[in-house]
Amino acid sequence: MKLKALIILIIMGLCYDIALILSFEKIYPEETEISFIGEILEKKKEDCYIVKVLENEKISISKNTKLIVYLKEEYFAGDILKIEGNFEKGEVDRNYKGFNYRRYLKQNKIYGIVFSKSERIINKRKDMYFLLEKIRDIFNTQIDNLYKEEYSGFVKGILIGNKNELDEQIINNFKASNISHILAISGLHISFIIIGIKFVLDKLINSKKIKNSILVIFLIIFWFITGKSISCMRACIMNIFIISSSIFYRKNSFYISFLYSLIFIIVLNPYNIFSVGMWLSYLGTIGIVLLYKLFYKIVYKKLKNKFISKSFSLSLSAQILIFPVMIYVFNNFSLNFFIANIIVSFFISYILVVGYISIFISFILFPFAKILVNIECLMIYIVFKTAEITSCLPFSKISLVTPNIILI
Repeated sequence: MKLKALIILIIMGLCYDIALILSFEKIYPEETEISFIGEILEKKKEDCYIVKVLENEKISISKNTKLIVYLKEEYFAGDILKIEGNFEKGEVDRNYKGFNYRRYLKQNKIYGIVFSKSERIINKRKDMYFLLEKIRDIFNTQIDNLYKEEYSGFVKGILIGNKNELDEQIINNFKASNISHILAISGLHISFIIIGIKFVLDKLINSKKIKNSILVIFLIIFWFITGKSISCMRACIMNIFIISSSIFYRKNSFYISFLYSLIFIIVLNPYNIFSVGMWLSYLGTIGIVLLYKLFYKIVYKKLKNKFISKSFSLSLSAQILIFPVMIYVFNNFSLNFFIANIIVSFFISYILVVGYISIFISFILFPFAKILVNIECLMIYIVFKTAEITSCLPFSKISLVTPNIILI
């Protein structure tokens, strides 16, 4: 019965995938003028917005599709506008392994870009998108109030997935040190979120089913608030399976949760198969599950230090499966990854915990939250310096020729 249900799910998903792929190419004509009514879903940066099409007389099947729209004035989530402008589908990669912006948009279910020639607001909605944007704005404002400018962009990135304000130099240092994974919302973040929410719920609610149901709802909301990244989606879906198995008295299996989350992400949008973030997230996770215990036993026998052994084993087990992707996609790799990872892994857990606690406490006791933030900023400074120093060490960036796909 379960197998039949899975087969039906996959067939339905494949039909949807084919329809979605065809729709990307045929709904909107290339490089033309467009006029439509749309709702602002999210502000990406100063003049750039994600807009959902509500009405388009010329293209009837364009309803509910999403577009990137560059507007002349400032607007907010929930604003409904009449927009006229020039449409294009985004740049493709002109050089081998160059950035394909069109494919990137497809991974986010965005059909193209509109450069507004004229726009006017005609209505306003207070729906889910309005509410989520308001929550994001509240957290962004509170982080700006708590942290210095040099740290606020980093904190927004690791706590709520807002990477728009991350300093370019910090991103480059993290990439060169092979610790850029800490900038992504992942399983570590979800674990702390679950522990925190569970701690509060244990004090308020006795029913285990109700507590677990609230946790599932909260994880879904958290995924939407943090920008719906693939690494966050994977972690949320897998944890929802773990929690749901407890609700329905079923035995949980990591591999079943892992497989279902992968199927769900690809069925949700087949263009995710081109996402490097998805490859790294899934390969890193399966690498840790398969290899961590083996490496820990070997390393602990030599070092006799639990923390260093754990940090080194986690980094190595994840990096082994990530290594071929890093070479194929980026043509470089670092042999110093374990140095930065051991130091950063010591601080990052505390940074996340103190960060989340500080933000929530700041709404009640701002001065106390400010004290916690000052301690956290010292840890962030150490992380920044670690990335900066290790990115300059020998063998921090080894350039390699793209290997044959069979070798990978």
